[in-house]
Amino acid sequence: MRACGPLVRTPEGWYRVEAPAGLGPYLRHLYFLWTHRTVRLHAPMRGCHVTVAEPGGGSAPLEALLGREFEFAVLLDEVGTNGNAVWVAVECPELEPLRATKSPLHLGVGYLTQERTRHGR
Repeated sequence: MRACGPLVRTPEGWYRVEAPAGLGPYLRHLYFLWTHRTVRLHAPMRGCHVTVAEPGGGSAPLEALLGREFEFAVLLDEVGTNGNAVWVAVECPELEPLRATKSPLHLGVGYLTQERTRHGR
């Protein structure tokens, strides 16, 4: 699956590529189905996005690219979690040389909840 979104800077200084509006809900629904309808995810507070640089890290070349659209591939077979956040890997050759984060490129999908559906109990 491919998606496209603009590079933005948050008020806190993070640089990220925003995902299209419907992508996050779609991926959270896929996760719900993948977990046999037992786990729902909360949407990220600042929306579904790919982090490119943390505050204060390598931002000079990124300033000139703010607003530019970047296309990325969403790798649905590479889902990760740290026990709280859930993400899917993405590929974007254009972003790789610009990145200033230690983690691999990924799209933040949502956060786990303790909520269980009636079906999952």
